[in-house]
Amino acid sequence: MQLLYSPFNKMPDYLRWANCAAWQSINDCSSAEKRCLQLISHIVAAERIWLDRLVGARSETTVWPDLTMQECLARIHANADSYGQFFSTLTPEKLSSKVRYTNQRGDTFEDGVSNILLHVLSHGAYHRGQIASSIKRSGGVPAQTDYIFFTRGRGL
Repeated sequence: MQLLYSPFNKMPDYLRWANCAAWQSINDCSSAEKRCLQLISHIVAAERIWLDRLVGARSETTVWPDLTMQECLARIHANADSYGQFFSTLTPEKLSSKVRYTNQRGDTFEDGVSNILLHVLSHGAYHRGQIASSIKRSGGVPAQTDYIFFTRGRGL
């Protein structure tokens, strides 16, 4: 049962849209700094790690993987699909519940599902901003990945 309404329902589509836009800006900028690929790799890895925590799975993903552009693009789509599946079963009770997990340093935490989802959104936005700044410094055209640009023209 999906939530009747929640801004989180748009999250999988927004993540796909914003990450694809950032990926495209890197791909289109022949002089893009190597850091851009590292950042987009980190974004998709962190999204997967948090999703694994949300569903209680052991994550095999490292926080800063060494991915190719094509691997990043594949993970962008895989993550959005997986978050979509997660949201299709999200209930108000589950959204307000807590998740206990151990980070990659071995520290154990317990956080609310809604807080984790907000973290995933803000974490990606932060690093996409870093990518945009780097692309601009490199002479490229940075992607506009703000959420409001996503909602415009979609009737959301």
